[in-house]
Amino acid sequence: MIEEILSDDTSFEKSWLWRNVHIAKELACSLITDRGEIDRRALKEAIDLLEGKLFCLLPGAHLDDRRQRYLLATLKKLQKNRALASALKKISAPHWHRGAAALIRQTLGLSEGKQLTAADARRAALAAWLTFLRQSVGSCFATAPAIVIQLQDPLRFLQDLDDLIAKGELTRLIDGVEHTAPLCPTVKSGESPLLKAWEYTLASLSESHANFAKWNLYISLGVEQHHPHGIGEAIYTALKELIEGINEQIEISQSHYEHLFAQVKLIEGRMRRASSDTEAAWLRADYSLRRQEIDRALRDRDRAAMQGQAVSQLYPRLIEYYGKKIRDYFQEVYDAEMHDLTSNPYDDSPAGFRLLYKHGRTLTTSWTPISSPEEYLDSLTAFFVSTEVDLATELELEGLEKELSRLVTTIITVIRRPEFLESSFARLAAAYNEPLPKNPLEHLDQVARKPWAYLSGGTMQTLVSSYFCNPNELKQETTWVERPVELLAFFIDTMKNAPGSVQTHYLKDPDAGMLAFTPTHAYVAKPGWFQEAWESTLYTYTWIRDVWLAPTHRFLDDHLLTPEMSEHLLQRFPPEVRAAVGPITYSLRANELRDRIPSQWAEDFDSLLYESLPLFPSHQLEDHLHTIFEALGLSLPTFDAPRYRCFTATDLREIAKALLVEMEKSSRFSLPYHDKIVKVMRDHALAYPAPLLVGDTNWVHTSFGFLLNPGTSELDFWRLDESGVEGKPLTIWRRYFDGREKGVWGFYTNPSQYSQI
Repeated sequence: MIEEILSDDTSFEKSWLWRNVHIAKELACSLITDRGEIDRRALKEAIDLLEGKLFCLLPGAHLDDRRQRYLLATLKKLQKNRALASALKKISAPHWHRGAAALIRQTLGLSEGKQLTAADARRAALAAWLTFLRQSVGSCFATAPAIVIQLQDPLRFLQDLDDLIAKGELTRLIDGVEHTAPLCPTVKSGESPLLKAWEYTLASLSESHANFAKWNLYISLGVEQHHPHGIGEAIYTALKELIEGINEQIEISQSHYEHLFAQVKLIEGRMRRASSDTEAAWLRADYSLRRQEIDRALRDRDRAAMQGQAVSQLYPRLIEYYGKKIRDYFQEVYDAEMHDLTSNPYDDSPAGFRLLYKHGRTLTTSWTPISSPEEYLDSLTAFFVSTEVDLATELELEGLEKELSRLVTTIITVIRRPEFLESSFARLAAAYNEPLPKNPLEHLDQVARKPWAYLSGGTMQTLVSSYFCNPNELKQETTWVERPVELLAFFIDTMKNAPGSVQTHYLKDPDAGMLAFTPTHAYVAKPGWFQEAWESTLYTYTWIRDVWLAPTHRFLDDHLLTPEMSEHLLQRFPPEVRAAVGPITYSLRANELRDRIPSQWAEDFDSLLYESLPLFPSHQLEDHLHTIFEALGLSLPTFDAPRYRCFTATDLREIAKALLVEMEKSSRFSLPYHDKIVKVMRDHALAYPAPLLVGDTNWVHTSFGFLLNPGTSELDFWRLDESGVEGKPLTIWRRYFDGREKGVWGFYTNPSQYSQI
């Protein structure tokens, strides 16, 4: 069973994600017994089989190498680290959270009616841990730290899964305030449901710590008095009318007091002139009654005056009251289903955040997502009605219950008017400098920022600070650049200037991550991958020019493309491209041929040049294969050479791999023969010199790296596979490092703030 799981050689389009999820699920199910125990024997068997068949030489299979290495490393951690095994064993079946139960069933492919057990929950958690996390939607701000946590802090990761399954939420205490991110059950097909739900729940933490009350009250609800059709205007007008009524009451009480006072003075005069004891007694009784009425009038006047004073100061107190209450009733959460805007392939789609109505409850399963104008208005109405009971008590306005009730009724009346929603859209668009279509209620799909749902880049800074309960900002180094060489120098100098403890961390574990960001994307930098650069004592620009780039310049200078070689490359493009290039009658350098390529095909041609150089005539094929096999300590088998007029570096690599598979009668090996073949080819100038890989993109099987672009002979920033044999220039980002736009690049340079170090 274990061998069948680890020998999956599926090779159809986009099969990587399927294999990633499928192998993790099948392994988890085979390693956790029905009693919920780790099968130590099966675990050892899986590790042994993986070590013996870790690397596959089928076409494109090298793109699985990082996942395979991660899979093996994770199984070894589970085998050796008892704390991880204990954390996994603590996980139990969800007894009441339907969302968590659904995720477990989806992760394991179980039927809806299947009664879940602790074993199922642990299998799902293990499957999530064994799945190599990749970014799927515009959640890079959450994916990057999630990758670091899953890879470098698996104990915390498993504890999070336990919380999600048991409680349906993640909670963090920051400066004495508890922040809760409810389980996000939204996942897409082809992904590990429980793993993606955890990632998306982390995304919600980036907003739970933000000042939602200020955002919502001051912008969406329109609390400023000058905001037309907002609640502020309504509150101000209602309070003004209330004060006018109180002032009228004060005037009435004052007038009544003055009238009574005059009567008392008259009675006092008559008492002094009383003609008999009977008349005097009658006057004294009348006087006493009038004095009581005067006291009552004074009390009514003073009470009204005090109420007037309180009401005159009520506006800011009322806003503060609702600001405190609104956190108990509303919360923004990440919503992976929001894709109202699109972006280019290399910039992240904006992340979607949706408002939940919490009903004033702490139980996350009772919270309701708001998805429409009607639901938003209903939730606002319920909020103002629910908080009315405590309004007078908390604001110490005893005696104004009826007036405050009328005030709440006024607010509800305002938010139920069509003008309120339209004005909300207008205020939000103006505040964030975003376009707003005419008649927004009729074109909701064109409104990027709604009061109940909006698109944002997400905030990795806030997410990490919230997740790790760190109120302080992450230490960071940032820059903007005008040339790719400046960006590379920034990468190198950031590590050169890092504390010794940080440098040692990445030297000991070259795969350890450092959170980083481009102007539009958050990712995981890998300082250990380019340690040769920052360990050098040479001046950074000198190292780049003389140590790293010079060999590639020589490689390009030494290689000419014959007309046959040029034609061989052009065969990969449509006829109109070949027609635009025209006839080639003499040898060209790579950049000279590229200058003839139409601009819309230039990026693809750069990629082809990088993957193909050097080209060589067919009669050299056997000698080059001898060179490779001899360096590998193997004998070259006999073979029938393909009848090509010339070959590319990619052809040579794939032929060598195919011969090795044929010779060994197996496509899987314990040694990374793909990497070994690539290294031999580079050492003997049979492949393009190695790029300088600097980070994990978060995307499926690609890394960020620098190289000398063979089409332009200039330093460039590319996305490449881990072995650096396939890639494309990130031309869409060139506006950020050629001076056109001052986009910010940076690193969070203190990994102890977000990982174990």
